[in-house]
Amino acid sequence: TFIPVESKKLKGFFGYKAEIFTENFGPDFRGEETFFSVFAIFFPAATGILAGANISGDLADPQSAIPKGTLLAILITTLVYTGVAVSVGSCVVRDATGNVNHTIFTEWTNCTTAACKLNYDFSSCQKTECPYGLMNNFQVMSMVSGFAPLISAGIFSATLSSALASLVSAPKIFQALCKDNIYPGFLMFAKGYGKNNEPLRGYMLTFLIALGFILIAELNVIAPIISNFFLASYALINFSVFHASLAKSPGWRPAFKYYN
Repeated sequence: TFIPVESKKLKGFFGYKAEIFTENFGPDFRGEETFFSVFAIFFPAATGILAGANISGDLADPQSAIPKGTLLAILITTLVYTGVAVSVGSCVVRDATGNVNHTIFTEWTNCTTAACKLNYDFSSCQKTECPYGLMNNFQVMSMVSGFAPLISAGIFSATLSSALASLVSAPKIFQALCKDNIYPGFLMFAKGYGKNNEPLRGYMLTFLIALGFILIAELNVIAPIISNFFLASYALINFSVFHASLAKSPGWRPAFKYYN
């Protein structure tokens, strides 16, 4: 973000500018998008904090590791996401045409947008959809980076790690539910294999469900569906803690005293 190329200014990338940050600071929902529709797209990015709790059986000291790891994960992800938003929001305007003919060579006195103040006229984007800018270009992170393949590698790494964490942890939780026979008819998934009691049948079921969502091939459609599942999971976790605390059962002895 510190080395903007001259040709990328046509695509809305100008480097760190106070006027760009000020213009991008407020919301700009377009079409049918609202706060909650955008929240549904973003929310799955913040759901990895349960990865440690989901594999608590594999941890040496889960009572100590899970609270520390979860709180540290929340802190790090908050800092990273905030840093990325501030960084890109300070460098790239919302709309850009990529057309060299929209360069302003004479000084305008009635400029109201950040792009105009930086000698570019992208006002045509108000009438027609432009291919570049924060609102239009999904590859904006690659555009502002000094080495674009590094961004692609990071996306693949984060996607694979999150997917593997879910594919490994979900079958184990489902296996535990089946062992308790909470849901009649699913007892076949309680069977484990090997010395670690691996839920191979659960792995196959999870694979098939994941494959069905992958075949949709549209992230903006999948994300709200996943958000509903995660929100339901978090609601049930919070209700479980509330109920156990209220009932004061003998088995309710939380090691982390700051639970809510």
